[in-house]
Amino acid sequence: MQYPLISLEYSERKPFDGFNLQGYIGTQLEVIGVPSPVLRKMRSDYESELKSEEKFYFWQEQWFNHPIFEAKSLALYFLETLAGKRNIELLPQIQNWTPILDNWAHADAYASIVNKRLKFEFEGVLALAEIWHKSEFLWEKRLSLTALMPRPAITMDLTEIRVRYILDFFGREKPLYAKSSRLAIARS
Repeated sequence: MQYPLISLEYSERKPFDGFNLQGYIGTQLEVIGVPSPVLRKMRSDYESELKSEEKFYFWQEQWFNHPIFEAKSLALYFLETLAGKRNIELLPQIQNWTPILDNWAHADAYASIVNKRLKFEFEGVLALAEIWHKSEFLWEKRLSLTALMPRPAITMDLTEIRVRYILDFFGREKPLYAKSSRLAIARS
């Protein structure tokens, strides 16, 4: 399968010339510096050429095999378009994407996608968060916290679970201050 071409004018122009984007993002992938709005436009252009049944497999192939940060971001942008759809089970299809995570930007984008699935696959998201929480893999640990962050559309309160995960992460059994769990975590 062909990889999307990340616009050559960006690789030649280097819009962030002199700034270490790869170090800032904390990735081993090559980072060209294509802005997100341009990437989102590129994603829709690529998809217009694909049949709907090919789209998921095309972007999954990009996620697992492409060596460029922006190309993997395109795959996550595609998943965002599926995240709010009620009539699909997305989690079983994407839970094997986490071993490829190697930076905070992709981890947070992935967590946002999983968070949007709380409305449709609540038990599945909680089960994944529990697995990630017990993982030794840093980015899965991060997912266990960020995937459960509050969003306006989510009405359930997941604060207790998040606090437990944060305390476990720092090796504590209870907050340092009894007034408020959030205040205790902020001060620790």
